[in-house]
Amino acid sequence: MEKRFNLTISFLALLARSSVYKVIAVLAVMTAAEAGLFFSQRYSDGSVADDFYNRLIFFVFLTALGTVYFLLMKTQDTMGDRGQDTLRRLKISERRIFLSEACYNLICLMLVFVVQIWLSIWMVCSFGKATSHHLFLAFYRLEFLHCLLPMAETGKWVRNILLLLAFSVGAACGCRKRDYVLSVLIFLVTVAWFVRPIGWGFPDLACCILYIAEIITGLLHMRET
Repeated sequence: MEKRFNLTISFLALLARSSVYKVIAVLAVMTAAEAGLFFSQRYSDGSVADDFYNRLIFFVFLTALGTVYFLLMKTQDTMGDRGQDTLRRLKISERRIFLSEACYNLICLMLVFVVQIWLSIWMVCSFGKATSHHLFLAFYRLEFLHCLLPMAETGKWVRNILLLLAFSVGAACGCRKRDYVLSVLIFLVTVAWFVRPIGWGFPDLACCILYIAEIITGLLHMRET
């Protein structure tokens, strides 16, 4: 058991070395872009329009999320093609490799959400009343912020969790043609329907169905290995 654990850690270290700096670079660019947009778009009284969050910041966030998603997918696909000798020396099963990649992907994708949440909190507080009440109102009133951090809305929490799991599993599957087409479709649907009003609607249900389909596809892929 200890040997398997050490081998898994070694594989995760190899995986991180191949992509972690690229992920950090994407997060840095996202932070710089949003900060630049924020200071250039704010009004003279220190406020910003609702549309600023729902369109500009949303666009930067989804671009960063998609970049990390496809970066992870391409990196792990490349590792599978070029790193077979290394993986054979580590003597890790294909199933364990898949699960390790999916967990690593989940951490990287969650980082995009975490950084975006803190950036959003900073933007709301910078030119508003830095109180918990003001923050709660902003995350309820602004659609993008509410969809990013759904507060007490269970449905959108479920949708976001399924999104992260689907993207993690999809990236671990690599760039095989069948999975790649589904992954692109899922990302485009996410771009179109991520920002929604408070409450559960058909777009949220459709997203959840597609995310579950991607997760099932990944689990079937793992079963075949």
